[in-house]
Amino acid sequence: MRGMVLEEIIYEANLNENVQLNETYKILSTISSSDLSIVYLAQVIESGERVVIKEFYPKALVIRDLDGKTLVCGYSTNKKKLNTLKQSFLEEVHFLKILIHPNIIKYIDHFEENETIYLVMEYCEGYTLENYRQQDSFQISAFLKEVYLPLINTLDYVHNQGIIHRDLKPKNIIIDKNGTLKMIDFGSAAYIETNSDRKIFTTKGYSPIEFYSNQSKQGTYSDIYSMAAIFYYILKGKPPADAPSRVIEDSLEPLGSKDYSISPWLLKKIMKSLSLQAAERPNSIASFTPLIKLEYILIKLKNKIQKVEKKPDYQ
Repeated sequence: MRGMVLEEIIYEANLNENVQLNETYKILSTISSSDLSIVYLAQVIESGERVVIKEFYPKALVIRDLDGKTLVCGYSTNKKKLNTLKQSFLEEVHFLKILIHPNIIKYIDHFEENETIYLVMEYCEGYTLENYRQQDSFQISAFLKEVYLPLINTLDYVHNQGIIHRDLKPKNIIIDKNGTLKMIDFGSAAYIETNSDRKIFTTKGYSPIEFYSNQSKQGTYSDIYSMAAIFYYILKGKPPADAPSRVIEDSLEPLGSKDYSISPWLLKKIMKSLSLQAAERPNSIASFTPLIKLEYILIKLKNKIQKVEKKPDYQ
């Protein structure tokens, strides 16, 4: 009798290239993955239009079936947790459907297939704010006018809908090939007035202290902390010290006048917005608008004066 040879077959978590979904979309490549999802670049089969598809895939709870597409819950005891996370994913779908703004990634479609959920969004060819800061052509005046002001206006719109983003960071801000800013990833978003039990994915340097506890109250001031951290990163080239590390002894390196010659009143506003105490932070992101506009004007005036001073004297 011949012996049986057992072969261990390892199936990749990602969907393979050219896999079709909902008889409408074709997978082109994998963009990124996290603990709860996989993001793909895909194509509308009929039109050839490129889109982004986010697949609900909680890797600690599921595996792919032998067809390479269908999700199977690893243990029956995990089904309740799986359903809870699935509802959370559907909340992200809900937020993208109702948040209609030129600077927010556009919802296109969502559907259930392969025992999971797929969220289809517009594809924005460009780069993240992190990449933007690293470019040789980076200018603080352009950042203020073309990036930070639109970002403020976008977040103000989100807050006016009664929603907080809860995951603002350079990687979640895209600047497309036309220079248009796009806010992405509402996977942690929640309504301000509800005590959402949706999981928050904290990011070192960008998440306020209240995001590290399920018991802490959260509000617009929580997003404002992250917005100030983004501004801090732009000036320093690195994020501020992580909030939990500042609790016993605040090790936050202050911003100074040497940081792109930013005005002291704006630096003070940023530093106040990075306070560990939520009550010390501003409640309205719109309060930043006049300061940013004024700072842009002052920088342009400084640059104009410097050009005049450098002009050669032929007399």
